[in-house]
Amino acid sequence: NADNYIAGDIDTRYSFRLYEFTMPTDKSKRIKSVTFTSRKSSSYPTILGIAKKGFYVPTGIVSVDTEEGADEIQGIYNINGMRLNAPQRGINIIRYKNGSTKKVIIR
Repeated sequence: NADNYIAGDIDTRYSFRLYEFTMPTDKSKRIKSVTFTSRKSSSYPTILGIAKKGFYVPTGIVSVDTEEGADEIQGIYNINGMRLNAPQRGINIIRYKNGSTKKVIIR
């Protein structure tokens, strides 16, 4: 059972080995990918798990206020201005009760 092992242990059947590494990162940048390279050939199966601990990034935003009914849809229209019952394939224009509109493309 893998729960009985700590980093660096080998199970009694030599079926797997558990490693644990911590990598320093630049907090101001996003991580796109992580690459692991082994220089040894091995017959052991490899299982890889990656965990990321997040960092608090202050934004200066304390709260967000929305207008009442701002997200209520008043109507959906196609590019020709014809009213639709629901969004359809192509360009849809969604008009909200507060008067704002949004163009949505459905492929």
